[in-house]
Amino acid sequence: LNSPVGTIVDDILGVPVACQQRTAGKRSDETTLRITDKQRVASRGIERTGLDKAAITDAERAYRERKGLSEDESPNYPDLIYREKRERALLVLHLLRIQVRDKPEADWPKLAVFAWSISFPRTERPEERVEYVVTATWLRENYRDELAEEEFESDDNA
Repeated sequence: LNSPVGTIVDDILGVPVACQQRTAGKRSDETTLRITDKQRVASRGIERTGLDKAAITDAERAYRERKGLSEDESPNYPDLIYREKRERALLVLHLLRIQVRDKPEADWPKLAVFAWSISFPRTERPEERVEYVVTATWLRENYRDELAEEEFESDDNA
């Protein structure tokens, strides 16, 4: 397996796999590893995996038509267009190499980290919005950086 310099190749699955590189999120700490700041594992385009060439071509053609793009243009296609063509769910296992912010490469973890992503096909059943209720403690532990401090203070005084 030829891989770029610095890439971890792991054979835990029985075959050599070059790990994808991701950065540890700002909110990572000693007990929790956040994958990037937006908690995204997959790269754009991963959802075309498992689709036949005709479905991929059709999805990309329809996208270019909707956007008024010519055949010569090759945009960065959103995964939604492939999801619309999917007939079965897609489960992707990711082997990741985590880049730690502000640390030299020699100090990055030497072991691969497993993550997963899943894509479900479109169904005839309409989507329903769901509302979640969380406590101020959960909100503080998981989203402190995104929310203003005074929001927590007002919750504590209520």
